[in-house]
Amino acid sequence: MGARDPHELVGVVMAELREMGLDSKVRVSHSGYALHLQPANSSKAVAVRYLCGIMGVSCNDVVYIGDSDTDVDVMDVVGYGVAVSNATDELKRRARIVLDKPSGRGVLIS
Repeated sequence: MGARDPHELVGVVMAELREMGLDSKVRVSHSGYALHLQPANSSKAVAVRYLCGIMGVSCNDVVYIGDSDTDVDVMDVVGYGVAVSNATDELKRRARIVLDKPSGRGVLIS
């Protein structure tokens, strides 16, 4: 299969999930890099809260670095939301800090 528009891919996967009767149980999104399938009641924010709870760490003490709309919900959970320079506009609006370099170069220590 060749490259496809991310919205088209999400639609194709959702159609398949509907045929299997799983469309209400699985959330489908695209980050610009990958197609994400996860339980409907799950999110990155839910995972961060859970991990903080089992590690005994306050979410306010967590730094989270993201680049896409799949990271937006986490910005409301952590104390320090960070976006790399090539992040989506929505993520940049939610982040406390926007780095001046893209992707991994934004956080690379040299």
